[in-house]
Order: sequence, then structure tokens, then C-alpha cells
Amino acid sequence: MYEKDVNNIFTLFLEKQGKKFKIPKKSAPDLLINDTAVEIEGSWVNFKVALEKYVKYSLEYSSLEIVFPTDALDVNKMFQLLLLEKLLEKKSRPPIKIHLVTELERHDFVLKTFQTVQELYDTTVNKTLDILESSKDLPKDEKSEKIFLTLISADEEIKNILIEETKSSENKISI
Repeated sequence: MYEKDVNNIFTLFLEKQGKKFKIPKKSAPDLLINDTAVEIEGSWVNFKVALEKYVKYSLEYSSLEIVFPTDALDVNKMFQLLLLEKLLEKKSRPPIKIHLVTELERHDFVLKTFQTVQELYDTTVNKTLDILESSKDLPKDEKSEKIFLTLISADEEIKNILIEETKSSENKISI
């Protein structure tokens, strides 16, 4: 999903919620909601560059929110965001709010908000554990294979979990 599409979806969501936002100048976050920095990403985010912005904005503004299409996250990115959030917590800074966007069908999207990276992380870990637990009634060799395949394809499992989790949201947006 392109960043401009995610941006359109999220700004429509904010308008639907009656929230006021500003589109600041070039060297600032994508949006400002009061003194909260909002960064909006596309599916092909350069995460190293993005992470540098997240660190800067999370310390410079009162709080940070990030909007991702569900296919933009993987195990490594979530863990890096979790570490940043834990560091912010030690500095008495607010947690990072994560908004995920999934396409339901052409021009119809759904958005789900996680109040913290920890909440997002816990959701994916628990859903992955549910998948792993579902192998308990399989024969030993099949159980071993299912667990192994789930673990080595964790990034794909997480994307599927996040898509399903986001689809359960009531925040539907049409563009």
C-alpha cells in the first residue's frame, strides 16, 4: 500500500472522529494532532530512516503515533519499536500509539488502533502461541513440523495475524 493511500485513509479516519490535525512543513512529522507527532508509512518503508524519525519525534513532541499498513510490520520492526517504547517509558514519556490499516476490498479499508506497542506485540505473540498450541493434538512428527514451520515463517504469520486482528475493527473507511 502506498504511503499517500495510507495518509488519505488515516486523515479520513481523523475527520470522521472529529479530530483536528495539521500538516506541518517538510522537516516535521507527517501530521500533528495538538503536540502529538504522527508518522504515516507505506508498505515499503525504509525502516532504518523511519526509526531515526521515530526516536527524534518521540523525544521532541509530547507523544508519537505511527500509522502502518499491516504488511509493513515484521518481527524485527515490532521488537525495535517495543524497545523504543520501553526506553521512552524509563524517561517517563508516553507510549507509542500504533494504527494499522488493512484493505478489505477495493477502496474499502479498516483501521485498528493499538494504544501501545506492547499491546500490539502481546496480541501478535498470543495469537502466534494459539497457532502453536493448535498443534498439540497432532501426531508427534506433524506437531514438530507445524511448530518449526510457524517459527521460521513468523513474519508471514504476524502479517496474517495483524490483517485478521485489524479486520475485526469497526473503523471502516472508504476512499
